[in-house]
Amino acid sequence: MDPLPTSEDKLPAGAGATISVIDSASLSNLPLEPYFHCDLPRLQRVTVPAFSFVITNQRGRSVLFDLGLRKDWPKLPPTAVAEIHNDQLGIHCEQDVLDILEAHDFPIENVEAIVLSHHHFDHIGDPSRFPSSTALVVGPGVCEALMPGYPDQEISEILTSDYSGRSVREIDFTSTDLSILGLPALDYFGDGSLYLLSTPGHAVGHMAALVRTTSSPDSFVLLGGDACHHCGELRPSPGQPIPMSARSCITGFLNTHSNDGSQPFFKIQRDARYAAYCHNPDEAEQTILRLQRFDALDNVLIIFAHDASIKTVIDEFPATLNDWLIKGWGSSCRWRFLRDFEE
Repeated sequence: MDPLPTSEDKLPAGAGATISVIDSASLSNLPLEPYFHCDLPRLQRVTVPAFSFVITNQRGRSVLFDLGLRKDWPKLPPTAVAEIHNDQLGIHCEQDVLDILEAHDFPIENVEAIVLSHHHFDHIGDPSRFPSSTALVVGPGVCEALMPGYPDQEISEILTSDYSGRSVREIDFTSTDLSILGLPALDYFGDGSLYLLSTPGHAVGHMAALVRTTSSPDSFVLLGGDACHHCGELRPSPGQPIPMSARSCITGFLNTHSNDGSQPFFKIQRDARYAAYCHNPDEAEQTILRLQRFDALDNVLIIFAHDASIKTVIDEFPATLNDWLIKGWGSSCRWRFLRDFEE
């Protein structure tokens, strides 16, 4: 697939929604080698956020996209706890998403659904803390692959309490003929303010979300979940090459890695030792190629769940991301990750 923008690369019209980012916790000592190969010492073990998002349309309907980490992580299923110990991860979570929402008097009962990009422990949080009226929205194949949860199924990666007593909606992208820049899509609210996107590869049923932040002109924030664990997997690209103003800082890296500044720095890890970290590498690579088409558009801001590079740029909840285009965060955030390559 050619990631270069074409005359057909136009995003649909619709209403806007407010969106805020919540960083309730962090993961430290996270190894990146299982996700992509990198010989830079500073990218061997990193500390990253675990972003969640509050999205509210113009009629007052609210959803959360991902829940980050839970405070009592030792209560996770044994498989998840074992992963944390095996990877020697540090989890820092004093307040979870619900605590932060309540601290700012956000009405929890207004959250109609928790939309999960995927089921991993650093995204699913603790849904059981939310009212039973809050539905759980998951991607294709999740129910069959993961339910019943632990302890009803010993090897499950989720808890039965994560979904019991509440409605679970599994998105079927084959039931809609909507596609946005090559990605199957679902208009969640039906007003064009929030689209769920099928972005398979990293995990069963992995989804992204496209939120319209302004109209006239249209601007969007794309929530990429774990489609990438570092922006160097997405950028640079033929449609978004490194600007000349940034090349001088990383000339040594470009020369060493024979990169002309128009191809991503990293590729999905294919080493069999790390097979458990990516459900389907082929699909994961195709998802990244499709996301490059969004990234080539200057009115789309892409935020991945663990992108530490943008934390000093964007405003967090209760502030919104809606004026990102006016504030120039697009260019600031897009290339901020290059600091990891500076000599």
